[in-house]
Amino acid sequence: MGLLSLGHGDRKFGGVGLMVDRPGLELSLCSADSFAISGPFRDRVAQFAHIWAAHRNGGDLPRCHLRVDSAVPEHHGLGVGTQLAMSVAAALDAWAGCVRRSAEELAESVGRIGRSSVGAHGFIHGGLIMELGRRAGESLAPLERHVFPPDNWRVLVLTEAGRPGLFGAQEQQVLGQLPEVPREHSAAMIQEASQSMFPAAATGDFAEFSASVARYGQMAGTCFVGWQKGTYANPRVAARAEILHRLGVTGVAQSSWGPTLFAIAESEQHANWLLRRLAAEPIMTNVTKTVSLINRQGYQLAHDG
Repeated sequence: MGLLSLGHGDRKFGGVGLMVDRPGLELSLCSADSFAISGPFRDRVAQFAHIWAAHRNGGDLPRCHLRVDSAVPEHHGLGVGTQLAMSVAAALDAWAGCVRRSAEELAESVGRIGRSSVGAHGFIHGGLIMELGRRAGESLAPLERHVFPPDNWRVLVLTEAGRPGLFGAQEQQVLGQLPEVPREHSAAMIQEASQSMFPAAATGDFAEFSASVARYGQMAGTCFVGWQKGTYANPRVAARAEILHRLGVTGVAQSSWGPTLFAIAESEQHANWLLRRLAAEPIMTNVTKTVSLINRQGYQLAHDG
């Protein structure tokens, strides 16, 4: 499961996200003589596991082998940090026989409190989600709106390999240099999501939902034009968005800082038609194209045997 962050009207508070099945993370656990990790993100998994153990029982890790079986590109606007942390917490909880915990409890158990509230709620619930920021005394922003778009809609996710977006210290530096987002701009984004995007998703109004995603994405992009020099991460992402528009796709937006771009398709057939048309475009070379369902259940646990 991965997070497509549609952005927010304030760099510190509030956000809208859409959870997709692919690209996503898959972890597995099996018995072992001592705790072991394999697969991608081993250092980050180890960090989250040690935080989880310290939070739960003072530091003892379970005797198991934790393996990351499939991974999402890191620093590409897909919410990997929070999704990985929450996945590690949920997997270790299940291994230890803990009951399923809330988004806040899971995030706290791996040190993600104060990070992505959208990502934490999305991990638990799936679907289209919105939060409006933390209030005084809250460690995680409450879930403001949540809806599941229709089953037949698809999301085409375009990720350019080897060109990560902003992250870490550079991201914090850029955020610190950008001017504050005007209150009126944040209010307009909240209004767009509340009065257009979420109602359209709930009623299955594909045309209005697509138009609202595009409007919201453009408003989010203008918050960062001081760094991006436009509403997209770079000219390549903008050019790909323009190709999708020429193909008649209205619901196109960038996820977070990018460079991941996504487009809303009305059906599997529509999404596959887009794939065929994009294959002939030179600027789509070295771009991973994934057709995904919108996640409708949050994270899932499966047991063998």
